[in-house]
Amino acid sequence: MRTTQLPYRTAVGLTLDSGDFEDNMNRALAHAGWANFESRRAASAAQHKLRGIGFANYVEAPVGAPRERLVLSVHGDGRVEIATGTQSTGQGHETSFAQVAADLLDVPIETVKLVQGDSRAITVGGGTHSNRSMRIVGTLLVETCTELRERARAITAAHPGTPDDLFAIAAVAERIGEPLVADADFSGRIAAHPTGCAVCELEIDPLTGVVTVERYAQVDDVGQPINPLILDGQTHGGIAMGIGQTLYEQLHFDRESGMVSGGTFMEYAVPRSFHVPNYTVELREHPTAGNPLRVKGGGEGGVTPAPAAIISAICDALRDYGIDHIETPATPEKIWRAMNAARASTPDLRIAAPV
Repeated sequence: MRTTQLPYRTAVGLTLDSGDFEDNMNRALAHAGWANFESRRAASAAQHKLRGIGFANYVEAPVGAPRERLVLSVHGDGRVEIATGTQSTGQGHETSFAQVAADLLDVPIETVKLVQGDSRAITVGGGTHSNRSMRIVGTLLVETCTELRERARAITAAHPGTPDDLFAIAAVAERIGEPLVADADFSGRIAAHPTGCAVCELEIDPLTGVVTVERYAQVDDVGQPINPLILDGQTHGGIAMGIGQTLYEQLHFDRESGMVSGGTFMEYAVPRSFHVPNYTVELREHPTAGNPLRVKGGGEGGVTPAPAAIISAICDALRDYGIDHIETPATPEKIWRAMNAARASTPDLRIAAPV
Protein backbone atom coordinates (compact mmCIF):
# COMPACT_ATOMS: atom_id res chain seq x y z
CA MET A 1 0.00 0.00 0.00
CA ARG A 2 1.26 3.48 -0.90
CA THR A 3 0.87 6.58 1.21
CA THR A 4 -1.21 8.13 -1.57
CA GLN A 5 -3.90 5.52 -0.83
CA LEU A 6 -4.35 6.76 2.76
CA PRO A 7 -6.68 7.01 4.53
CA TYR A 8 -7.54 3.42 3.63
CA ARG A 9 -10.42 1.37 4.99
CA THR A 10 -9.50 -2.31 5.28
CA ALA A 11 -11.77 -5.28 4.64
CA VAL A 12 -12.34 -5.68 8.39
CA GLY A 13 -13.41 -2.08 8.81
CA LEU A 14 -10.23 -0.49 10.17
CA THR A 15 -9.15 2.84 8.74
CA LEU A 16 -5.41 3.31 8.31
CA ASP A 17 -4.83 7.06 8.45
CA SER A 18 -1.05 7.20 8.18
CA GLY A 19 2.09 5.17 7.57
CA ASP A 20 4.89 5.00 5.02
CA PHE A 21 5.17 1.24 4.68
CA GLU A 22 7.58 1.18 1.77
CA ASP A 23 9.95 3.61 3.48
CA ASN A 24 9.89 1.49 6.65
CA MET A 25 10.84 -1.60 4.65
CA ASN A 26 13.53 0.06 2.55
CA ARG A 27 15.21 1.59 5.59
CA ALA A 28 15.10 -1.69 7.52
CA LEU A 29 16.62 -3.59 4.58
CA ALA A 30 19.36 -0.95 4.31
CA HIS A 31 20.14 -1.18 8.04
CA ALA A 32 20.31 -4.96 7.71
CA GLY A 33 22.77 -4.89 4.81
CA TRP A 34 20.35 -6.85 2.65
CA ALA A 35 22.19 -5.99 -0.58
CA ASN A 36 25.40 -7.64 0.68
CA PHE A 37 23.83 -10.69 2.27
CA GLU A 38 24.96 -13.24 -0.30
CA SER A 39 28.61 -12.59 0.54
CA ARG A 40 27.85 -13.35 4.18
CA ARG A 41 25.95 -16.49 3.17
CA ALA A 42 29.00 -17.67 1.23
CA ALA A 43 31.29 -16.95 4.19
CA SER A 44 29.04 -19.03 6.45
CA ALA A 45 28.95 -21.88 3.93
CA ALA A 46 32.76 -21.89 3.93
CA GLN A 47 32.51 -22.58 7.69
CA HIS A 48 29.94 -25.34 7.08
CA LYS A 49 27.08 -23.19 8.42
CA LEU A 50 23.75 -22.33 6.85
CA ARG A 51 22.89 -18.63 6.79
CA GLY A 52 19.46 -17.20 6.09
CA ILE A 53 17.73 -13.83 6.09
CA GLY A 54 14.08 -12.88 6.37
CA PHE A 55 11.95 -9.83 6.92
CA ALA A 56 8.42 -9.03 8.04
CA ASN A 57 6.32 -5.90 7.71
CA TYR A 58 3.63 -5.22 10.28
CA VAL A 59 0.66 -2.98 10.96
CA GLU A 60 -0.84 -3.03 14.45
CA ALA A 61 -4.36 -2.14 15.54
CA PRO A 62 -4.03 -1.58 19.30
CA VAL A 63 -7.16 -0.71 21.26
CA GLY A 64 -7.01 -1.39 24.99
CA ALA A 65 -9.48 -0.89 27.83
CA PRO A 66 -11.86 1.93 26.91
CA ARG A 67 -11.93 3.79 30.24
CA GLU A 68 -9.35 6.05 31.87
CA ARG A 69 -9.27 8.91 34.35
CA LEU A 70 -6.66 11.51 35.21
CA VAL A 71 -6.44 14.13 37.96
CA LEU A 72 -3.81 16.87 37.56
CA SER A 73 -2.98 19.28 40.36
CA VAL A 74 -0.49 22.13 40.70
CA HIS A 75 0.53 23.10 44.24
CA GLY A 76 1.87 26.37 45.56
CA ASP A 77 4.84 24.62 47.18
CA GLY A 78 6.24 23.77 43.74
CA ARG A 79 4.71 20.36 43.04
CA VAL A 80 2.75 18.99 40.09
CA GLU A 81 0.91 15.74 40.70
CA ILE A 82 -0.53 13.42 38.05
CA ALA A 83 -2.88 10.73 39.32
CA THR A 84 -3.95 8.23 36.69
CA GLY A 85 -5.52 4.81 36.45
CA THR A 86 -3.01 3.27 34.11
CA GLN A 87 0.05 1.81 35.83
CA SER A 88 3.61 1.37 34.68
CA THR A 89 5.09 -2.12 34.74
CA GLY A 90 8.44 -0.93 33.43
CA GLN A 91 7.32 1.28 30.55
CA GLY A 92 8.68 4.47 32.12
CA HIS A 93 5.43 6.35 32.67
CA GLU A 94 7.05 8.25 35.53
CA THR A 95 9.34 9.83 32.96
CA SER A 96 7.22 10.12 29.82
CA PHE A 97 4.06 11.41 31.51
CA ALA A 98 6.17 13.92 33.43
CA GLN A 99 7.80 15.06 30.18
CA VAL A 100 4.42 15.81 28.62
CA ALA A 101 3.09 17.66 31.66
CA ALA A 102 6.31 19.64 32.15
CA ASP A 103 6.28 20.71 28.51
CA LEU A 104 2.61 21.68 28.46
CA LEU A 105 2.77 23.54 31.79
CA ASP A 106 6.27 24.97 31.26
CA VAL A 107 7.59 23.72 34.60
CA PRO A 108 10.77 21.77 35.47
CA ILE A 109 10.31 18.04 34.94
CA GLU A 110 11.64 17.29 38.41
CA THR A 111 8.60 19.01 39.92
CA VAL A 112 6.20 16.49 38.36
CA LYS A 113 5.22 13.39 40.33
CA LEU A 114 3.15 10.46 39.06
CA VAL A 115 0.69 8.74 41.39
CA GLN A 116 -0.46 5.36 40.08
CA GLY A 117 -2.06 2.22 41.40
CA ASP A 118 -3.64 4.05 44.32
CA SER A 119 -7.42 3.66 44.48
CA ARG A 120 -7.59 6.43 47.10
CA ALA A 121 -6.39 8.89 44.47
CA ILE A 122 -8.05 7.46 41.37
CA THR A 123 -11.05 5.16 41.05
CA VAL A 124 -11.11 4.40 37.33
CA GLY A 125 -8.37 3.08 35.08
CA GLY A 126 -7.74 0.71 32.22
CA GLY A 127 -4.22 -0.45 33.03
CA THR A 128 -1.22 -0.79 30.74
CA HIS A 129 -1.58 -2.92 27.63
CA SER A 130 -2.23 -2.69 23.90
CA ASN A 131 -0.14 0.47 23.44
CA ARG A 132 -2.91 2.42 25.21
CA SER A 133 -1.21 4.37 27.99
CA MET A 134 0.39 7.33 26.23
CA ARG A 135 -2.34 7.59 23.61
CA ILE A 136 -5.09 7.92 26.20
CA VAL A 137 -3.29 9.48 29.17
CA GLY A 138 -1.48 11.87 26.81
CA THR A 139 -4.83 13.03 25.45
CA LEU A 140 -6.12 13.57 29.01
CA LEU A 141 -2.93 15.45 29.92
CA VAL A 142 -3.42 17.82 26.99
CA GLU A 143 -7.01 18.42 28.14
CA THR A 144 -6.21 19.01 31.81
CA CYS A 145 -3.06 21.06 31.20
CA THR A 146 -4.99 23.31 28.83
CA GLU A 147 -7.71 23.80 31.46
CA LEU A 148 -5.17 24.64 34.17
CA ARG A 149 -3.36 27.16 31.99
CA GLU A 150 -6.65 28.91 31.23
CA ARG A 151 -7.55 29.00 34.92
CA ALA A 152 -4.10 30.33 35.79
CA ARG A 153 -4.54 33.17 33.28
CA ALA A 154 -7.95 33.99 34.78
CA ILE A 155 -6.48 34.15 38.30
CA THR A 156 -3.64 36.38 37.13
CA ALA A 157 -6.12 38.74 35.49
CA ALA A 158 -8.30 38.83 38.61
CA HIS A 159 -5.37 39.40 40.98
CA PRO A 160 -3.02 42.06 39.55
CA GLY A 161 0.55 41.75 40.72
CA THR A 162 0.53 37.95 40.81
CA PRO A 163 3.94 36.76 39.56
CA ASP A 164 3.98 35.13 36.14
CA ASP A 165 4.88 31.78 37.62
CA LEU A 166 2.57 28.78 37.72
CA PHE A 167 3.46 27.80 41.25
CA ALA A 168 3.00 31.36 42.52
CA ILE A 169 -0.39 31.42 40.81
CA ALA A 170 -1.21 28.08 42.44
CA ALA A 171 -0.37 29.57 45.85
CA VAL A 172 -2.81 32.42 45.18
CA ALA A 173 -5.42 29.91 44.02
CA GLU A 174 -5.04 27.97 47.25
CA ARG A 175 -5.43 31.14 49.34
CA ILE A 176 -8.70 32.03 47.64
CA GLY A 177 -10.00 28.47 47.91
CA GLU A 178 -9.78 27.64 44.23
CA PRO A 179 -6.88 25.18 43.98
CA LEU A 180 -5.43 24.44 40.55
CA VAL A 181 -6.87 20.97 40.05
CA ALA A 182 -8.33 19.56 36.85
CA ASP A 183 -9.69 16.13 36.10
CA ALA A 184 -10.74 14.41 32.91
CA ASP A 185 -12.28 11.09 31.99
CA PHE A 186 -12.07 9.08 28.81
CA SER A 187 -14.45 6.45 27.53
CA GLY A 188 -14.13 5.11 24.02
CA ARG A 189 -11.39 4.33 21.56
CA ILE A 190 -8.48 6.27 20.10
CA ALA A 191 -7.52 4.47 16.92
CA ALA A 192 -3.83 4.10 16.11
CA HIS A 193 -1.84 1.95 13.73
CA PRO A 194 1.89 1.61 14.49
CA THR A 195 3.78 0.21 11.52
CA GLY A 196 7.25 -1.09 10.83
CA CYS A 197 9.57 -3.69 9.39
CA ALA A 198 11.99 -6.17 10.99
CA VAL A 199 14.88 -8.03 9.34
CA CYS A 200 16.52 -11.06 10.93
CA GLU A 201 19.73 -12.77 9.81
CA LEU A 202 20.83 -16.03 11.38
CA GLU A 203 23.04 -19.09 11.10
CA ILE A 204 22.12 -22.74 11.54
CA ASP A 205 24.58 -25.46 12.50
CA PRO A 206 23.59 -28.36 10.20
CA LEU A 207 25.06 -30.92 12.62
CA THR A 208 22.88 -29.87 15.56
CA GLY A 209 20.10 -27.64 14.25
CA VAL A 210 21.13 -24.86 16.62
CA VAL A 211 20.11 -21.39 15.46
CA THR A 212 22.23 -18.34 16.18
CA VAL A 213 20.67 -14.93 15.51
CA GLU A 214 23.54 -12.93 14.04
CA ARG A 215 21.97 -9.60 13.02
CA TYR A 216 18.64 -7.90 13.62
CA ALA A 217 17.37 -4.57 12.29
CA GLN A 218 14.04 -2.88 12.77
CA VAL A 219 12.32 0.36 11.78
CA ASP A 220 9.17 1.44 13.63
CA ASP A 221 6.68 4.23 13.09
CA VAL A 222 5.32 4.68 16.62
CA GLY A 223 4.03 8.18 16.03
CA GLN A 224 5.70 11.03 17.85
CA PRO A 225 8.29 9.49 20.22
CA ILE A 226 7.92 11.19 23.60
CA ASN A 227 11.10 9.56 24.91
CA PRO A 228 13.17 7.77 22.22
CA LEU A 229 15.44 6.08 24.76
CA ILE A 230 12.49 4.44 26.50
CA LEU A 231 11.05 3.37 23.15
CA ASP A 232 14.36 1.84 22.09
CA GLY A 233 14.44 -0.11 25.36
CA GLN A 234 10.91 -1.39 24.82
CA THR A 235 11.78 -2.39 21.26
CA HIS A 236 14.91 -4.23 22.41
CA GLY A 237 12.93 -6.13 25.04
CA GLY A 238 10.19 -6.90 22.54
CA ILE A 239 12.66 -8.34 20.04
CA ALA A 240 14.15 -10.57 22.74
CA MET A 241 10.63 -11.69 23.63
CA GLY A 242 9.97 -12.49 19.96
CA ILE A 243 13.22 -14.46 19.69
CA GLY A 244 12.24 -16.45 22.77
CA GLN A 245 8.75 -17.11 21.48
CA THR A 246 10.05 -18.27 18.11
CA LEU A 247 13.06 -20.35 19.12
CA TYR A 248 12.80 -21.49 22.74
CA GLU A 249 9.63 -21.01 24.73
CA GLN A 250 7.07 -23.80 25.12
CA LEU A 251 5.01 -25.47 27.81
CA HIS A 252 5.64 -29.12 28.64
CA PHE A 253 3.11 -31.18 30.55
CA ASP A 254 3.66 -34.45 32.36
CA ARG A 255 1.57 -36.99 30.45
CA GLU A 256 0.40 -38.84 33.55
CA SER A 257 -0.26 -36.03 36.00
CA GLY A 258 -0.97 -33.18 33.61
CA MET A 259 1.31 -30.95 35.67
CA VAL A 260 3.47 -28.33 33.98
CA SER A 261 7.04 -29.63 34.02
CA GLY A 262 8.60 -26.26 33.24
CA GLY A 263 7.07 -24.37 36.13
CA THR A 264 9.97 -22.03 36.89
CA PHE A 265 12.49 -20.08 34.86
CA MET A 266 15.07 -22.72 35.79
CA GLU A 267 13.31 -25.10 33.37
CA TYR A 268 11.39 -22.74 31.07
CA ALA A 269 13.59 -21.73 28.16
CA VAL A 270 13.78 -17.95 27.75
CA PRO A 271 16.55 -16.21 25.81
CA ARG A 272 19.59 -15.02 27.72
CA SER A 273 21.82 -12.12 26.76
CA PHE A 274 24.12 -14.36 24.70
CA HIS A 275 21.16 -15.53 22.60
CA VAL A 276 20.51 -12.08 21.14
CA PRO A 277 22.73 -9.84 19.01
CA ASN A 278 23.11 -6.09 19.09
CA TYR A 279 20.08 -4.63 17.37
CA THR A 280 19.87 -1.80 14.87
CA VAL A 281 16.62 0.06 15.53
CA GLU A 282 15.25 3.30 14.12
CA LEU A 283 12.16 5.35 14.93
CA ARG A 284 10.22 7.03 12.15
CA GLU A 285 7.06 9.12 12.18
CA HIS A 286 4.39 9.43 9.54
CA PRO A 287 2.06 11.77 11.48
CA THR A 288 -1.37 10.72 12.65
CA ALA A 289 -4.18 13.12 13.45
CA GLY A 290 -5.86 10.62 15.75
CA ASN A 291 -4.75 12.25 19.01
CA PRO A 292 -3.20 15.60 20.00
CA LEU A 293 0.27 14.16 20.74
CA ARG A 294 0.41 12.20 17.43
CA VAL A 295 1.13 9.03 19.43
CA LYS A 296 0.62 5.59 17.86
CA GLY A 297 2.29 3.27 20.36
CA GLY A 298 5.62 1.51 20.73
CA GLY A 299 5.24 -1.08 23.46
CA GLU A 300 4.64 -4.08 21.19
CA GLY A 301 6.50 -3.22 17.99
CA GLY A 302 9.54 -5.34 18.84
CA VAL A 303 7.65 -8.58 19.34
CA THR A 304 4.98 -8.25 16.63
CA PRO A 305 7.07 -8.95 13.48
CA ALA A 306 9.78 -11.06 15.15
CA PRO A 307 8.34 -14.59 14.71
CA ALA A 308 7.61 -14.04 11.02
CA ALA A 309 11.03 -12.53 10.33
CA ILE A 310 12.88 -15.28 12.22
CA ILE A 311 10.97 -18.20 10.71
CA SER A 312 11.43 -16.69 7.24
CA ALA A 313 15.18 -16.50 7.88
CA ILE A 314 15.24 -20.14 9.05
CA CYS A 315 13.41 -21.29 5.93
CA ASP A 316 15.79 -19.24 3.79
CA ALA A 317 18.77 -20.91 5.46
CA LEU A 318 17.18 -24.34 4.79
CA ARG A 319 16.13 -23.56 1.22
CA ASP A 320 18.45 -26.18 -0.30
CA TYR A 321 16.71 -28.82 1.84
CA GLY A 322 13.34 -27.88 0.38
CA ILE A 323 12.09 -26.91 3.83
CA ASP A 324 9.61 -24.04 3.75
CA HIS A 325 7.84 -24.51 7.07
CA ILE A 326 8.94 -24.97 10.68
CA GLU A 327 6.54 -24.89 13.62
CA THR A 328 7.36 -22.60 16.52
CA PRO A 329 9.23 -22.92 18.72
CA ALA A 330 11.84 -23.80 16.12
CA THR A 331 14.01 -25.80 18.50
CA PRO A 332 17.27 -27.43 17.39
CA GLU A 333 15.59 -30.84 17.53
CA LYS A 334 12.80 -29.80 15.17
CA ILE A 335 15.24 -28.29 12.71
CA TRP A 336 17.60 -31.28 12.93
CA ARG A 337 14.73 -33.72 12.34
CA ALA A 338 13.43 -31.69 9.39
CA MET A 339 16.88 -31.65 7.79
CA ASN A 340 17.37 -35.38 8.27
CA ALA A 341 13.91 -36.11 6.91
CA ALA A 342 14.78 -34.08 3.81
CA ARG A 343 18.00 -36.06 3.36
CA ALA A 344 16.18 -39.38 3.77
CA SER A 345 13.45 -38.50 1.27
CA THR A 346 15.88 -37.07 -1.28
CA PRO A 347 19.06 -39.17 -1.34
CA ASP A 348 20.70 -37.04 -4.03
CA LEU A 349 19.99 -33.81 -2.12
CA ARG A 350 22.72 -31.23 -2.68
CA ILE A 351 23.11 -28.78 0.14
CA ALA A 352 25.08 -25.56 0.38
CA ALA A 353 26.99 -26.51 3.52
CA PRO A 354 28.37 -30.09 3.52
CA VAL A 355 28.16 -32.01 6.80
